[in-house]
Amino acid sequence: MRKWSGKFKDLRGWYNDAWSDFCETINEVAGERTVLQMIGVSCIVVMFSLTMIVLWGALSFLIALPVWGLWNVVAVKVGIPQIDYMTSYCLTFLCAILFRGNSVHLKD
Repeated sequence: MRKWSGKFKDLRGWYNDAWSDFCETINEVAGERTVLQMIGVSCIVVMFSLTMIVLWGALSFLIALPVWGLWNVVAVKVGIPQIDYMTSYCLTFLCAILFRGNSVHLKD
């Protein structure tokens, strides 16, 4: 288990470094707080948000694949009907909303 613990700490370190770099970039671009700098910062934030949404969507489609396969193998044996891929994606999305934990801490 210690092997994975070190990898998670490395991931947390990378995330913290990336976030710090992003914040420094925003502060550097908005140095004097002029209108053009604020427009630049707005563009950076919007592009960052859109990129995260696209990545989240792509990973969600990948996560729905094992849900779809497992559902159609296991649930059919107990009498529950099969589902298609989009239904498994929606089920995964619904479970992410309903069962999300708010206890994630990235500090060491």
